[in-house]
Amino acid sequence: MNLIKLVNDFKINDSMLWVENYNIKLFVSDGLKSERLKDLITKFKPQIINFLLLNKIFSKGDFIKKRIFVLDQKENVLSFS
Repeated sequence: MNLIKLVNDFKINDSMLWVENYNIKLFVSDGLKSERLKDLITKFKPQIINFLLLNKIFSKGDFIKKRIFVLDQKENVLSFS
């Protein structure tokens, strides 16, 4: 699963995802809504939650403001979105 691509897809499509009480919260634009996206988020829920926690994305505002996402503390991979 490419979490950076997922985040970039959300940003490009004016959509947002964040973690709240260890649950994924979403605001998904009509252009991004699909069964495939739903299945992907369900399948990789633990990885997505960890990614959002690592990047301190706890609200829509946090997601909007974040420009550089850390993928993994061990690898120090960054995404400029």
